[in-house]
Amino acid sequence: MNDKKLLSAVRGGDARPLELLIDKYSPYVVAVIRNAAKGAAVPRDIEEIAADVFFALWQSAESVNPDTLKAYLAAIARNKTVDRLRRTHETLPLEEDAVPDGQSFPLALEDEEQREGVREGVLMLPEPYRETLLLFYYSEQSAAAIAQRMDCTENTVKQRLHRGRKMLKEQLTRGSEQNKTEAEK
Repeated sequence: MNDKKLLSAVRGGDARPLELLIDKYSPYVVAVIRNAAKGAAVPRDIEEIAADVFFALWQSAESVNPDTLKAYLAAIARNKTVDRLRRTHETLPLEEDAVPDGQSFPLALEDEEQREGVREGVLMLPEPYRETLLLFYYSEQSAAAIAQRMDCTENTVKQRLHRGRKMLKEQLTRGSEQNKTEAEK
């Protein structure tokens, strides 16, 4: 049975086709989770995250496009992994090649701190902007795919991206000014 038929049966509430999708895509989903966790997740966590991914598929089967099922599962797996690591306050291990050639460690560390600041800023945005930015930049989905997933127009997605970036810039600017003020004290 192909993915389209399986997903259609899942939409009808049949659990057996979901089991077939789990059997088919579990190795892929687990590989995505391991890659996203970069060694910071134990096997039990990986299993739980994978279960969460397929539960999300079950819940949102109505809105999932069968042609992009694999990409959908990968995006959900990455997002669930990042969420789990954030909740457990795990930090990803520093890899030996994490410092680009010709760049000093303090400068590379500063870049990582900036990226972390941006990630935290995105998570503080109001919901439609946060989800849109996460899907676009972190899950690398196109505006068209995001529009389909969020049930809105592509122009709405582009508008949310523009406004979300503007709000993020204002947030980061305020945070930077606060840090400078605190450092001067």
